[in-house]
Amino acid sequence: MTYDPFSWLHTKYTAAKAADAQLDGKLSTWLDRHAQLTQTNRAASTYASDADRLAYCLGHFAMGVRTVARELALSNKAPFPFSATFFGGSLDIVSLGSGPGSDLVGAILSLGAIPRRLTLHAADAEAGWETWVSDAVASIRASDPALAAVADPKFAVLDLNDVDATRAYLAGIKPNGATLYVLHRVLGTLRDPIAVTNVLLEQAGDEAMILVVAPPKDSALLESFAWRLEHSKRRGWCKLVNCGVVPHLGFTVPKDIWDALTHKPETKAEYECLHYVMDVATTLRLPGPAPAG
Repeated sequence: MTYDPFSWLHTKYTAAKAADAQLDGKLSTWLDRHAQLTQTNRAASTYASDADRLAYCLGHFAMGVRTVARELALSNKAPFPFSATFFGGSLDIVSLGSGPGSDLVGAILSLGAIPRRLTLHAADAEAGWETWVSDAVASIRASDPALAAVADPKFAVLDLNDVDATRAYLAGIKPNGATLYVLHRVLGTLRDPIAVTNVLLEQAGDEAMILVVAPPKDSALLESFAWRLEHSKRRGWCKLVNCGVVPHLGFTVPKDIWDALTHKPETKAEYECLHYVMDVATTLRLPGPAPAG
């Protein structure tokens, strides 16, 4: 499918600029502050208005889409029989700490085929992201007729730092088949990432994949989670990937947005990720010697 994340963002930017002549300065100021907090206290970055949310999306949405889509597309390679296992009749995609929905859009872009039933879930501590998630999914749905029947995401207001609420939320998702859980640049913002990831492992379905994307500064958190996954009682396969610097190839920032913002939109990012596949039903071909006979 052909998809440009800036097509709907440009429409939002143009409408907001028409209503506020000072918008460009406000967007750049927010992006500058966000960049500073990313280095010092990522959990303190908030989105109090649609202008703040627009600034984040103009700055980072496209790169978020590219990151998730790239990593899931790479999972098509052995040892993940990804197209057979996850793109069959039913797939639930769960974005934890969803923000504007780049995880969901990136995951949809990675699909080798559209499942007969595709259900989208998004959870974030800030209720203001709900309409943005719906708009983001609508933008990719409009790019491919095969996605026309996909329903709007099921959005929930959820603070992942509330471990009991997170457990209840995950327990309430009852997939009828494969499930993909995505935590994109969320791990390092949590007060107790071990507790949250333990709950995720506890509640994830028997046929599930977990994708965790994090900047290099959070590599120790990824390694800790990987160790716990590999020593858990759940049957599965785990892989850590140092992705290096990845550009958002294929997406072009509109010239008027690029020229207007003194803090330029993100066009590349450095990150690492963790892939984990659980499969109690034993449909995966896990690494190792072929069975005898």
